[in-house]
Parts: sequence; structure tokens; C-alpha cells
Amino acid sequence: MKAILEFDLPDEKYEYKIMNNADKYHTLIWDLRKKLRDNIKYNKRLLNAKEIYEWLNEEIIEENIELGD
Repeated sequence: MKAILEFDLPDEKYEYKIMNNADKYHTLIWDLRKKLRDNIKYNKRLLNAKEIYEWLNEEIIEENIELGD
């Protein structure tokens, strides 16, 4: 089975970027979920919004994830 995605560039540049980075988005969500679960299970405290935001931004920069134009 094959699947071929076609984009009309440059008109569909945004859609192309989303599809081209889908694996990075998936990994980021998976890692965030694991980090939150491990924090609750082993640290017995909840991360605050600032800690989550900072960690997420670090991961986005480190993985060179594009979130828009």
C-alpha cells in the first residue's frame, strides 16, 4: 500500500510544513505526556504552568520544530 501526498506550493506551504513535521509533533506530544506522568507518579507534585511552558519551549527549539510561518 502506498500513500502519496501532494501539495500545491507555494499556496499550500503551511499544510506542507505541518505534514513534513508530523513525526516531530507526535514525538513532542508523547514526551510531554510521559514527562507529566512521571512527574506526578515519582515526584508527587504537579508541575506548574511555567515549568511546563519552559520545558516545551526548550524541546521545540532543540528539535527545531516549526510551529507556523
